[in-house]
Amino acid sequence: MDFEIIAEGIETDIQAKTLKSLGTHMAQGWLYSKPLNAPDFINFHSEYNARP
Repeated sequence: MDFEIIAEGIETDIQAKTLKSLGTHMAQGWLYSKPLNAPDFINFHSEYNARP
């Protein structure tokens, strides 16, 4: 089977590195951003994608 794993609740670099080494494809949590309402998410997404 070909699954993509999404980890939720990532709060530390160690958690992120461990999950990446185990093959996790995507992650979300406080390490990356606090919870955002829709307008704030749009701004966050635009700024993130504008990075070089």
